[in-house]
Amino acid sequence: MADIIIPPPDAAGYWHFTYVTTDTLDGRWYGGKHSTKKHPSSDRYLGTGNWIKKHPARKRLVREIVAFYPSSATVFAAEAELVTWDKVLDDLLCMNLRDGGEGVTVEAALLRFSDPLERTKHLDTMRRMHADPKNAANIVAGGALRAADPVWRKANADHMRRMHADPVAQENHLASLATRGPEWAANVTAANQLRAADPEWCAKISTIMLAKAADPTWYQENADRMRRVHTDPVWRANYETGMKRRAANYAAKRVAKAAAST
Repeated sequence: MADIIIPPPDAAGYWHFTYVTTDTLDGRWYGGKHSTKKHPSSDRYLGTGNWIKKHPARKRLVREIVAFYPSSATVFAAEAELVTWDKVLDDLLCMNLRDGGEGVTVEAALLRFSDPLERTKHLDTMRRMHADPKNAANIVAGGALRAADPVWRKANADHMRRMHADPVAQENHLASLATRGPEWAANVTAANQLRAADPEWCAKISTIMLAKAADPTWYQENADRMRRVHTDPVWRANYETGMKRRAANYAAKRVAKAAAST
């Protein structure tokens, strides 16, 4: 990874790369491709194969990026060369169950989600996931583990700094929020209300926040970030626009409430 030059993302804000995840103890490996909007230096994706999911000691797994590609289609072609049937069948250390090069490209996924019906299906799936107590507990547990990992915290802080400093990334982020619509916002609000009503979740978040506040490094990094954000004219403009929208929504709700009570 250190020897690879990370290129800029594509027009949609994605990085596309092939990778090999290796078990540092026995040398077994799993190859694949990944397309992500998260900066590759802070992206911790290891793969989605059964060997990765069921590995008893994931801390032993190390991912190395092989090469970057300009599009999702080209990275699929590269994955087909990285993971061939010969390697799957003949290399005893290869943990892939089949050859690479197939799947849904990012471009196809974006086109599919431009369809309102597909978006509705996706939102229904997300609602079911958020309503599942087991899934919600897994999300909270995963967040607590990441927050307790200083390496992850630093990588995430670095990633957020790059995102806030990159006008293209900010533009892509705002565009993605704009396409999600009122249904998405309602789902997020409902999920937040469910979590806030869960005493166990609130206690875990309080523990995490107290640990962060007691960490001088995190405290300083957060203070520096807030200073940078508040002195950024783009952020200020976005913040003022957001506050005006919130004020208008609040006023509309008051009018509606008054009308309903009469």
